[in-house]
Amino acid sequence: MDDFPLSLHYYKKLLYTDIIYKEAYIMKDLTKKFYDTLHKRKVLVASHRGVFGGTIIENTIGSLLLALDSGADIVEFDVCRSQDGKYYVYHDNEELRTLGFNNNLHKFTSAEINQMTYLNRYGFKTSQKINTLEEVLLALKGKGLINLDRTYHGNDFTYMKEALDIVNTLDMLDEVVVKSPVKEVWLKGLSEYPHEVMYIPIVSKVEEVELVENYDLTVVGLEILFSSNDNPLINADNINKWKKKNYALWVNTICIDEKYDMCAHHNDRHALLVNKDEAWGYLIDKGFNIIQTDFPMQLRKYLDEKIGGKNETRN
Repeated sequence: MDDFPLSLHYYKKLLYTDIIYKEAYIMKDLTKKFYDTLHKRKVLVASHRGVFGGTIIENTIGSLLLALDSGADIVEFDVCRSQDGKYYVYHDNEELRTLGFNNNLHKFTSAEINQMTYLNRYGFKTSQKINTLEEVLLALKGKGLINLDRTYHGNDFTYMKEALDIVNTLDMLDEVVVKSPVKEVWLKGLSEYPHEVMYIPIVSKVEEVELVENYDLTVVGLEILFSSNDNPLINADNINKWKKKNYALWVNTICIDEKYDMCAHHNDRHALLVNKDEAWGYLIDKGFNIIQTDFPMQLRKYLDEKIGGKNETRN
C-alpha cells in the first residue's frame, strides 16, 4: 500500500476495529477527527440533547456545552425548519411540554419563532430563546463531534440538503455526523450531494444495512435498534463483520418511553438504578463503541473505571 502514487493524495490513519487498530488508506481526511477520537477513547459518549435540568434547556447552546464539560465526545441535537426555511435546533412535536402550546414549530415563521421562549423543567417561563442551527454550530465548532438528528423530513432530500448546506458553509463537515432511518430518498440524496458527509444509518434489520451499502456513502457507523438479546443485528458474526468494515456501532440507552425499547433494556435506568455492568457493560462487551445517553457524566466515570488508562482524556 505504501507504493500508491502521491498524486492520489492518500492519508494514512488508524481505524478502530474492535480492540485492534489497523492501518488503512483513504482518499480524504473528512473522517479523521471522528476516527482519531474513537482511537483515543475506545468507547465514545454521545449526549442526547445535551445536559439539562432546571432552567438549562435541552437542545440549546448551554445544554450542549455542559454535555461536553460533563465528558461527552459527541453532542446529539435535533433540527427543525421554520415555515419560511430557517433552521433551528429543536425537536418538533414536543411544543406543549417545552414551549407551552400545542402546534408544530414547522408551521411558524422565523419571525414568530424568534419571539418564543422555553418553559423550564418545572413548567415556568424562561428567557431562553430557540437557537438557530447556525448559532449552535458556531458555538460548538472545534469543541467535539456533533450528531445532527431529524434532518430527515418529508419525502424528498431538500430538508436534509439545506441543513447540510449550513454545515458546509461553516466548514464543519469533518465535525458533523448525520443520522437517519434507512429510506432510499435520503440514501440517494446523500450519495448525490456534492460534498462528502459522514453518515450513520438507524437500522433495525440486517437488510437495512445491506441496502445502505448499495449506495456510495461515507458510512462511519451504524445505530442499531434492538429489543431482545437474540436479535440477529447483535450476533457475533454481524458485529465482527461490521467492525471489519470500520463501522462504529452506536447504541441508544436513553429512556424516552418505557414502552419504546431501543437496547433490550440495557438502558440508562438499569445502569444507574440496578447494575451498570448489566446495562452499559453488556453493550460494551457486545462490541458497541458509541453509547448515546442522557447521563454523560456518569457514563464517562463508568468508562474511565472499566477501560482505565485506555480511555484517554479528550484535550
